[in-house]
Amino acid sequence: MYQMFAYGHKYLKGTGTVYLIYPKHEHFNQPLPAFRFDDELTVRVIPYDLIKDESALIDQVLTMLPELSG
Repeated sequence: MYQMFAYGHKYLKGTGTVYLIYPKHEHFNQPLPAFRFDDELTVRVIPYDLIKDESALIDQVLTMLPELSG
């Protein structure tokens, strides 16, 4: 998580959401709850199915967007 915190500060200036994309498996098949470093920086951990079409990742991120803006 510290690495994601560092990326968030370097590339997002400490404000926004950093996504950690991790291979999907039987024990990790749903996004984890958002982890907030502080009021301005969040990390989301989302599963990615390495077997299926990569467009599924885009669908997952787009599904999360309303949650991030609210």
